[in-house]
This record gives sequence, structure tokens and C-alpha cells, in this order.
Amino acid sequence: MAFIDALARRQLSPAALDTALAVVFAAGGLAAREDAPAEYVKEPGLAGILLILLTTLPLAAHHRRPLPVLLTIAAALLALRGLDYARPLVGPWGGPSVGFVHLALATGVFLTALRSGPRTAAWAGFALIPAVAVAEALFMPAYRLPTAVTVIVLLTGAWALGRLFMARRLAARETLLRAAAVEREQAANARAALARERTRIARELHDIVAHNVSLMVVQTIAAGRVRERDPGTTRDLLRTVEETGRATVTELRRLLEVLRTDDEADRDPSREPPQPSTEAIPALVEAVRAAGLRVDFSRTGTPAPLPAGSELTAYRVVQEALTN
Repeated sequence: MAFIDALARRQLSPAALDTALAVVFAAGGLAAREDAPAEYVKEPGLAGILLILLTTLPLAAHHRRPLPVLLTIAAALLALRGLDYARPLVGPWGGPSVGFVHLALATGVFLTALRSGPRTAAWAGFALIPAVAVAEALFMPAYRLPTAVTVIVLLTGAWALGRLFMARRLAARETLLRAAAVEREQAANARAALARERTRIARELHDIVAHNVSLMVVQTIAAGRVRERDPGTTRDLLRTVEETGRATVTELRRLLEVLRTDDEADRDPSREPPQPSTEAIPALVEAVRAAGLRVDFSRTGTPAPLPAGSELTAYRVVQEALTN
């Protein structure tokens, strides 16, 4: 079945394939005509040669008009047999003997089953094949049953093989379409995830900038008020402003790095600074207190481990509350 699948997926030019087959069968039919037994086959004259060419060369146009070409080949073959210009499939020489003209018809049946829709394929399989079998049997009264069986086996086998290749080709095409649909869905999901991540980062940027800048403003105002009477406190406040500014820049760099990176696989998590968690809340409260604001902070119970996302959310909630 793997061999059939490979052939079914192979993309060949129908025109080139049909032309090559037509030339091969025409040359073979003309060259092999002298091998037929004289008591069963006449030496073909000009009419016989023309019928041999008419049985084989129309294959070159099969990709354009499958059913008319197939009917032409079948009619020419039956004319050859009726005029005794073609070797019978069955005779006193033993087993079946399939010549190039019969192979041309079998190839036409195969290509019609492969390339056509169900209706045309049904005409070829259930109308043409029985008609050819009956006609061939009538031409050989002494071998009617073997002749009919041979024709049916040859042409039905070609027809069934063509439909099998057609089914495999459709299955391969359907697989490719499903794979393309899955890829498109994955790409859409990735874009949606990236959009959600950027939205989350935008909210974080707002929280970070709003809180830290507000804190820096408050600390700067406080430093200005105590500058003359308490230089030590002023230095501490300005140092806190500097630390807050550096922390803000670090947070902004981390978030902007994510925004610049479209492919999450290109990011190195080990190089990113850790995200704030609930353990950083006491330091956050102390920074606000250092700015001169009164903040009451208490902790009850034993802290339990939380997912990283929940830790960050809790920290941002407290940060937003202190900012507002």
C-alpha cells in the first residue's frame, strides 16, 4: 500500500504521460503485428495499420476528453478484431495473450477510472467493459467463455486499480488539507496568545510606571521639603528615588524585551529578572513608607506557595492599592 500511496501522490504531467504511452503502444502494436498466428490474424494492410494507430494514438488526448478517447480506442480495437487484424486474447496456443492494442485499451480504462468522476468511471466500468467482453467473445466462437473472462479480468483489474489510485490520491490531498488547516489554526492560536501576552504586558507597564513614578514624585517632593532642615533624610529619599528609578528601568526592559520578541522560543528565561511575588510586598510597603506615607501592613497565618501568575497578580494588586 505504501507503493500505491507513493504513486498516487506523484505529480506527472498528464499530457506528457499520455503522449508517451500513445507512442509506446503505437510502436509496439505496429512492430508486434507480424508475431500473430497466420491462421487467426490477417496480415494488416493500410486499413489495419490505420486501425492500430487509431487504437493507440488517441491516448495522447486522454487527459482532455477521457470518455470519448476511451470509446474511440474500444471501437478501433473491436474493428481490428472483427477484421482479424489483431491477435485474439485466447486461442489454441495455450494461456491468454495480451497484445499492445489490448494493453492500450486497458490503459485507457485505468486512466479513465483514475482521472474521472464517479459517473464517467461508472460508464467505463459497468457499460464499456461488459460490451467489449461480449464483442470479443462473439469473435471467438470456440473460446467464448475464456475470452470473456480474460477481457473482464484484464479491464476490470485496470479499472479497479485506477479507482484505488484515485482514492489514495484524494486521501493524500485530504491529509494535506487537514495538515494545512491545523497549521493555520496553530498559527492563529499563537497570534492570539501573543496578543494576550502583549495585553498583559501593557497592563503591567501601566501598573509599574504608575506606581513607581508616583512613588518617585512623592519622594522627590518630600526630599525638597526637608532638604534644608534634614540633609540626611534628603539623601535617603533621593537614594530611594534612584533605586526606584533603577527598578523601574529594569522592569521596563524586561517587559519591552518580551514585546520585541515575537517568537517565544527565542527568549531565554534564565536571562530575565525574576517577576515580583508576594515576598516583595514588605519591601514595597517600606518604599512607600520611606516616601513619607503612612501604611499599615500586617501578615496573618503561614504563607502558602502560589503559582507564579497568582504571585504576580497579588503583588500588582497591592502595588495598585498603594499607588491610588
